[in-house]
Amino acid sequence: MNHARACTQPGPRSPAIGWLTLVLCLVAGASTAAERDPDDARAMLEMITGDMMTALRDPDARGTTADLRALVERHLVPHIDFEISSTLVLGEHWQRASVIEREAFVREFRSFLTRFYTQALSGYLKARDVPGDIIAFDDELRLNGDRQVLVSSRVRQPGGSEFPVAYELLWVDSWKVIDVNLGGISVVKNYQVSFSSTVANAGIGVLIAQLRSRNDAFYQSL
Repeated sequence: MNHARACTQPGPRSPAIGWLTLVLCLVAGASTAAERDPDDARAMLEMITGDMMTALRDPDARGTTADLRALVERHLVPHIDFEISSTLVLGEHWQRASVIEREAFVREFRSFLTRFYTQALSGYLKARDVPGDIIAFDDELRLNGDRQVLVSSRVRQPGGSEFPVAYELLWVDSWKVIDVNLGGISVVKNYQVSFSSTVANAGIGVLIAQLRSRNDAFYQSL
C-alpha cells in the first residue's frame, strides 16, 4: 500500500483498511526508511521470545499465575502499542469516543491483553521442563509498505506438532506489535466483532465497565 497516496486520496475503504490507513497517516514521516528495517522486527521478536523462554525455564519464575503475569509485563508489554491496537479493535467507535473514554478503554484493553497473554502461558505452570527451541521464526517476512510487517513463527507443542503464530508489527518510533494471529485467527479482529456489538447495543461505557470487571476479577485472584 502506498501510504502517502492513501492519506491524500479519498475513496471507499473497508473499516479495517480505513482505520489502519488513518493510523499509518498519523505516524508517517516519523523516521527514515533505513531505521525501519523489517529484519529488525523479526530480530526483536526473537529477542523477546528468547528472553521469555529463558525466564520460563526457571521454575521459580513460573510458579504462579502472578509470576507469569510479571514475565508478560517485563518482556512483552513494552513492545505492544496498546493505543493503536485499541484504535483498530474499536474501529469507527474510536472516533466517536471522548478523550476520557479512549483513555479508559486503552487502560482496560491493556489489562485485558496482559491477562490474555498471561493465560496463554498457563500451560507452563505445571511443566517439568521448558525446552529452549519451542519457537522458530520463518525467514520470509510479509511486508505492507515500509511501516508494517507480518512475522510468522511456529510454536512446537508438547506432542511434537506445530502451531502457527504470526505477529503484526507497525513502525511508530520503533517496531511495535499491534496484533497477533493465532492459528489463522487475528486477536484484534476476533474481539473487534464482540466489542463492536457491545458498543453498538449498549455504549462504550458498558464495554469499558465489562472489561474492568473481568480484569479486576482476574487480577484479584492472583
